[in-house]
Amino acid sequence: MTDLPARVRAVAETHLAFVREYSGLHEYDGQVQDLSPAGVRASLRRLGGEPLEDPLDEATVSAAEQAATVRLGELEFYRSDPLLHIEAMDLASYDRDYADEATRAGARRRHLERWPDAVDAAIESLDRVPRAVAAVTARMAGGLALAVQPADGARGDRALAALDRLVTHLTGLAGADAEEVSGVLGAGPLARLLGCGDGLDVDLGQLISQAAADKQRITAMLADACAQLAPGEPLRTAVPRLLSRHGTFDEVVSGAQQVVTEAKRFITQRGLVPFPEGECIVAATPPARRWAMARISWSAPWERPAPAWFHITPPDSSWDAKAQDAWLARFGDTTLPVMTVHETFPGHASNAIAMRHVTSPARRTLWSELFFEGWAHYCEELCLEEGFRAGDPLFQAGVAVEALVRLTRLENAVAIHTGAASVDDGARLFTEQAFIDGPAAQAEARRGLFEPTYVRYAFGKTLVRDLRERARRSWGPAFSVPRFNSELLALGSPPLGAVAGALGLTDERTSAR
Repeated sequence: MTDLPARVRAVAETHLAFVREYSGLHEYDGQVQDLSPAGVRASLRRLGGEPLEDPLDEATVSAAEQAATVRLGELEFYRSDPLLHIEAMDLASYDRDYADEATRAGARRRHLERWPDAVDAAIESLDRVPRAVAAVTARMAGGLALAVQPADGARGDRALAALDRLVTHLTGLAGADAEEVSGVLGAGPLARLLGCGDGLDVDLGQLISQAAADKQRITAMLADACAQLAPGEPLRTAVPRLLSRHGTFDEVVSGAQQVVTEAKRFITQRGLVPFPEGECIVAATPPARRWAMARISWSAPWERPAPAWFHITPPDSSWDAKAQDAWLARFGDTTLPVMTVHETFPGHASNAIAMRHVTSPARRTLWSELFFEGWAHYCEELCLEEGFRAGDPLFQAGVAVEALVRLTRLENAVAIHTGAASVDDGARLFTEQAFIDGPAAQAEARRGLFEPTYVRYAFGKTLVRDLRERARRSWGPAFSVPRFNSELLALGSPPLGAVAGALGLTDERTSAR
């Protein structure tokens, strides 16, 4: 068992699936977090204890405790978010090469045996799920069945029978005769949710003002790129045409792998991150996880070194040609390079490698979502600024489009959860300002209802860029971008509210505080 302070272990156990896979705490292999009401209450009672000696460690653990208290205690997301239960049941993490095959296979079997108990807990807990959320997540839950193999025998049959009960429960909650639950948090709870994991007091009005200003800057960046790529053509027609350019799925995978190699060489030559080692393999997403468009699965801090995996989800073979083409356009020539540097180098994969060099058990184990998504999104524009694919307006356009999507997510989530807009209003916003149309716009807007923390990309990037400008002023001639990136990543994935103090930046407070 990994030697961790008691407070670190207690908070890790409130997010068991994440720390098993992404921190590498494999003493939890084969276990499923108890997300029943009694189980959640018991895990929250274990939080707290004596302060840790190191101030940044204390800030990291305190922020993680506060996040668990707000999400599971105050807002009771285990009652409204089926994804928490789906992720708890997920078996895909055992496919990674973190231990020998026999060890991983045994853990997977034990995990599968616990599916009936996990489903019992989920059905007991999930009583506040909005109909739209239940409909989407019923399909996600059904996808877990793809991880069950014929060799699982009777164990697999019992697991699938339990899973059917969960899908039936969610389908019932999505039915027209089910009681509707709004899912709207309100301004105060939303502000607490967005700041709780990072020691931040969030001012939603200021957050929206910052997003609007940045959207103007990014739109100008996009217009400049399109003026080079399609002189005289309006953005409304030029951008969709650029986004439609893509290859086959095999070409998408091979193209992303080429970008990985190119980006790795670029950051090594420029010294943009402190630890340029590591590999990343691009492959199709495992079938049971294909509810996500793409994701990174890295070699975790407490694991032996191994390549990271950048998984890209192929279009469903049952879709018609138009739907498959629309899906592949999400990985087109304009956006795939940007997505790849976000997920791999210098984004998530570089952050994960840096975590392996952190010696503090607290900061080697606990991750700030706002930090690691903010860092990866920051890296997209960082690569543009530092000359990656220099002179290529297509990469500039991709950086701008991805930024506009993230900024629109922020505006959408705040508008929905403060009652200023509906999901349909949000869909129109994505169409008008982020060049996403039809069902994809509806999906983006609806995601803001059940995952309001998807503001973490734009919000986190803003905070990282603010910290960089403060470092530029504080360090004067000693400032450089590589120095800032290195000192930032050396902290691990800390709460962003504590970073200025850890770096000795005392000239002013961070944004949104």
